[in-house]
Amino acid sequence: MILELQDIFPKFSEQKIWKILLTIKARNKTYWVIGLSRLEATRFGISERQMQNFINYLRNSKAIKKVRMAYTNGFKCNVYSVSKWFSEGLEEVKDFVRKVFEYINPTEYVKSRFTVKKEGGKLKFKVNWNRYIIHLRGNFKDVIYDVWNNCIINPLKLWKIL
Repeated sequence: MILELQDIFPKFSEQKIWKILLTIKARNKTYWVIGLSRLEATRFGISERQMQNFINYLRNSKAIKKVRMAYTNGFKCNVYSVSKWFSEGLEEVKDFVRKVFEYINPTEYVKSRFTVKKEGGKLKFKVNWNRYIIHLRGNFKDVIYDVWNNCIINPLKLWKIL
């Protein structure tokens, strides 16, 4: 199914098609109908015109059928029912979710790999002349803050810098 859709929509990457199909599958399982709008295009990383073309393709191929129009937060959204053959095809689309998620504590991660200086409620350290801070209390507790770029970074990004 994904290869067929990629042939029809060559500008869509495989990941974007996966996202759209998994969203349709999840909404169909939860609500028995799906709400699709071209305004959701930014969620999938495509343009509104591409999203509208995708919805029109599903309509024309009789994969979805319009049931009603819903109004939420001042926006209109068409609500569709999914055909039986399309819902069976969606069952072939597997969810790629890792069952094991390992949390990385940034404070312990940094303390074990870098020289850290504790001042007040902060841990300060440097990696390749770049300064980083970890606040030990407050709203942004246990988050690595890049002083030079004024942003919060992923702890695993520190190894890429080395």
